[in-house]
Amino acid sequence: MKIAILGCERSWSVRKIEEIALKRGHQVTFVRDRDLVVKIDPKLEVSINGIKDLKNYDILLRRRIVHGYLQSLIAARYMRRHGKLALPARIDVGQALDDKMTQAVKLHSAGIRHIPVFQALTRKNAVRLLKMVDYPIIIKGIVGTKGKQVFKINSKSAALSTIKKYKYANVLIQEFVNIKHDRRVFIVGKKVLGVMKRIIPKGEYRANIAQGARAEKAKLSQELKIIALKAAKTLDYDIAGVDVIYRKDKPAVLEVNSSPGLKGFSKATGINVAGEIVIYLEKRFKMHQKRLKKGKKIKKIKREKEEEKKVWWKKNIGEIFGK
Repeated sequence: MKIAILGCERSWSVRKIEEIALKRGHQVTFVRDRDLVVKIDPKLEVSINGIKDLKNYDILLRRRIVHGYLQSLIAARYMRRHGKLALPARIDVGQALDDKMTQAVKLHSAGIRHIPVFQALTRKNAVRLLKMVDYPIIIKGIVGTKGKQVFKINSKSAALSTIKKYKYANVLIQEFVNIKHDRRVFIVGKKVLGVMKRIIPKGEYRANIAQGARAEKAKLSQELKIIALKAAKTLDYDIAGVDVIYRKDKPAVLEVNSSPGLKGFSKATGINVAGEIVIYLEKRFKMHQKRLKKGKKIKKIKREKEEEKKVWWKKNIGEIFGK
């Protein structure tokens, strides 16, 4: 297989996937998101730095995108139009951005327990909304990873200034739940690989490893497995890190990451996540090839039937009218 990994940086996770893929005999190229070139003249073409056509690859695996969200969507559609694979499976703007508000709406629609979120697009409505919530609250960017742009706010005035600074449409308000740890469930395809507990350090409120949280292997309960699988399926994420906390003794989804980091989870659990991802790509590629062959066969049969109809029409109906 020829694999193109699209992302903002060649992180530890990307390098690990590359390493495993190369060992298993595949060709791998890392494509920086800002290096995508989209050309419509007159046909659509998506290339790397305007040189290498993206459709020369078999699979496009999108990791964390910072620059060119829409271009990454165009790239995914371009691959599919040429009969190639593009993952994650779903392609829409909210999915590309990892928009947490879009996630919340979809999880709610599917009846999945999640932490309540709020959003207001004007100062007037923000003031009204901030009177309704109990403090402290969490204000976070609708996009972002590793705990960046996540703030614990203790008052209405502080909340207003934070929302104004980051612009109303770019942030959401989330209920603050005082916890000592959360759990991240890692899913690849329909397989739950395991779960790690992220223990929040003293004086911190974020459970991100990048913010100093300590990770350890945890027991995967049936209820954790069910809620994580349902969340990943609802959002149509092939690869997912589902963050879960316990609220009133019941699991609730905090958020779902479509390009979760592999390092902390792999080291805490001893699970070869990169290996699992490459094996999943191989399976998807084989399934895709079979579908393509089947589709070509069906098209061939349809063409043959159309030709038979034309011959029959010409022979039988044409003779009647002397044609």
